[in-house]
Amino acid sequence: MRSSEEQAADNLPLSVDPIDQAFLRLAVGLMLAGSVSFVAIVFYLAPEQRIRSLGGVLLGSVSLIAGIFIHRDKPRQAIRTLAYGMWGVISFMAVLGGGLRAPIFIAYPVLIAMGGWLIGPAAAVGLAGLTLAFGTGLMIADGYGLLPVIEAAPASILWTVYAIVLVSATALTVYASRHHRTLFARQGQLAEAMSAKADALAIEENRLRHITENVPAMIFHGGRDLRCLYANRQFADFFHGGGVPIEGMHLREVLGEPVFEAALPNIERALAGERILLEGERTSVTGQVHCLEISLVPEIGADGGVAGFYALKRDITERKRAEQTLKLTEDKFAKVFRTSPVPISLARSSDGLFADINPAFEAFFGWTRDEIIGNTSTGIGIWRSIEERERWTRALREHGATRNFEVNWRNKAGETRICQISAEFIRIEGEDYILALTFDITERKRSEEALMASQARLNEAQRIGRFGSWELDLASDSFVWSEEITRIFETTAPQEKVNYAVFLKTIHPDDRATFDKTYRQSIAEGKAGEFTYRLCMPDGRIKFVHVRAETRIGADGKPVKSIGSTQDITEQVLARQEIERLNAELEKRVVERTAELTSANRELESFAYSISHDLRAPLRGIDGFSQLLVDEYRDRLDAQGVDYLDRVRRAAQRMGTLIDDILELSRVTRQEMRRVKVDLSQLATELIEERTRAEPGHRADIALAPGCKAFGDPQLLRVMMQNLLENAWKYSGKEASPRIEFGRETNGGDTVFFVRDNGVGFDMQYADRLFAPFQRLHKPEDFEGTGIGLATVARVVHRHGGRIWAESEPGKGALFRFTLGEKMSPSP
Repeated sequence: MRSSEEQAADNLPLSVDPIDQAFLRLAVGLMLAGSVSFVAIVFYLAPEQRIRSLGGVLLGSVSLIAGIFIHRDKPRQAIRTLAYGMWGVISFMAVLGGGLRAPIFIAYPVLIAMGGWLIGPAAAVGLAGLTLAFGTGLMIADGYGLLPVIEAAPASILWTVYAIVLVSATALTVYASRHHRTLFARQGQLAEAMSAKADALAIEENRLRHITENVPAMIFHGGRDLRCLYANRQFADFFHGGGVPIEGMHLREVLGEPVFEAALPNIERALAGERILLEGERTSVTGQVHCLEISLVPEIGADGGVAGFYALKRDITERKRAEQTLKLTEDKFAKVFRTSPVPISLARSSDGLFADINPAFEAFFGWTRDEIIGNTSTGIGIWRSIEERERWTRALREHGATRNFEVNWRNKAGETRICQISAEFIRIEGEDYILALTFDITERKRSEEALMASQARLNEAQRIGRFGSWELDLASDSFVWSEEITRIFETTAPQEKVNYAVFLKTIHPDDRATFDKTYRQSIAEGKAGEFTYRLCMPDGRIKFVHVRAETRIGADGKPVKSIGSTQDITEQVLARQEIERLNAELEKRVVERTAELTSANRELESFAYSISHDLRAPLRGIDGFSQLLVDEYRDRLDAQGVDYLDRVRRAAQRMGTLIDDILELSRVTRQEMRRVKVDLSQLATELIEERTRAEPGHRADIALAPGCKAFGDPQLLRVMMQNLLENAWKYSGKEASPRIEFGRETNGGDTVFFVRDNGVGFDMQYADRLFAPFQRLHKPEDFEGTGIGLATVARVVHRHGGRIWAESEPGKGALFRFTLGEKMSPSP
């Protein structure tokens, strides 16, 4: 079988050599022309030997097949077809032509020469061998008479054969000569090119050697036997010192036994065709330990196999130290970055995407790390205002950094936080990033705003209160004061031009010496002081001011500062003077009014006494005589007369009761009070018992809460309770099951007492008339009374500093609540 290389060669395009190409085409053409000529001559000149024309037909067929291969760009197949096909045709014609005596035998040398030229020496040897073997066979066959007997060829056929062979030999010779001349010319050109190439290679070798000898790396070239083929100066100096040749040495001897054994597995991998890159420590001939980056590369030979290896070793000791230093720095930075309580972010400058954040940033804004990384500040909504972001970005681009740039940022909860950003550009792996520190100043801003608001309120308060604050530095004799001091003193002088002496001149001459002495004494003693003095205004007006001052003592125990406040009390002083004048006038009027009131009280007491004695006697007479008339003259009086006398008696009695009630009301108003602890529950019990004895037929359900005590006048409180309970007794008397309650409750810290009944009640629209004298809500024929009782109750309650009110509905009873000026009732 043919090799794959031969099969591939068959498919190669026509030979690059134009001479070979031309000869091949010429040979095919000659064979075609020769075959046609031979067949024609045989048919026309020797028709009796037509059998010989088969050789021409076969030769033409071979030529056509070779031409087809040439047309299909398969020159090698064409050459083989032509050479071996012609050999077969010649051999066939030799058999027909009488064996060794056949004239065609002269074509074998030409064919062998052509095969050797176009195909190669092996083809020439092969064709020659075949020809010898074939000739031997013909000889033997001829000896045994095995060859066919054919008449001798006519001269025309012989000449045709000789002519074809001659032309072919001539063409072969011409083209071979031209081919050799071309080869000689090419060899000369190639020799010149090789010489130039050798010179260039020498120059390149020198250049490469110069590079390898001076490159900052160790280079080693070893063979498969691990012997040194080449090593640059750096390699030799590192392992053996200067001046020691190591080419030809075994790698074990070059590196030393321990290093060689450690390096051998990697070298074997390189000799197996693998590229190796590693780092390791090596000790130089001087004893210094270096960190090397070692690269092992297999050397590929001409046959495609590994012929050896190259080793490139770079000293990376300093780089490693720098990397370690950088790593330590990065570790420190990372630790600071992660543990810092200040929110820190790292964002890519080109697109604003967050590359990293610290936990403080995550905790401050509320978004998780996964939500922030790979997103932008605008994407997650940190910026409250896009315009504010653009201002910050512009400042960062213009200055390369920002310091304490104030912005309003928003966290995930939607809260606005006032922040200061300090940011600058840093370069990481060839790309710009923005490192930003965020300081939350929300509380500080609020404190500042609160302080400003407080200062504004203080200034406003000082303005309204007309008092200002000041501070005197005793060492520099300089003042600092608030705005209100300027208004009080009505001065436009700058603070730096005012000292204590200038200030002292503003004080009224009559007060100046006293103030100066007292003020200096308070400073010397380190005590606080208060002063009131007068100020002289430029327009002659006088102001009164009140000063409070304190002294600050330094570390050496000496006074260093005096601080204080000054209040404009002009209006207060003038008002006080006016009040004193008015008080004096009022006191005079009070004395006069007191005398008038005392006289009026005496007249009132005299009037009350007159009513009590002068009016009672006639009323008793009217009542008595009316009773005598009824008793002694009843039989003489008709029913109407008796009725008239009864009416007279009732009117007189009612008049007496009214006089008693008026006197009681007057006494309640004028009586001097004495406050003691009074048991209202016990008092109510006694009054109910008295009423029950007075009216044994009137039965009621009584509910009196125990322990209801209060501070007050016993007599007045008895009058109050008596009127309230009798009122409840009277207005519930017509009920089937009368009920009266007394108790205590607490309302908003006030002790509230109450009296409740289930009597007829009243309409609340008339409640404002309840406690006015002589005002009644029921008819006299329904319920007796003078309209003085509840008025008396109200007077007693008011005198005790309390209040009284009522709640009721017609037919649903009444509830009276009252206080006696106490927050809580005293304990029982």
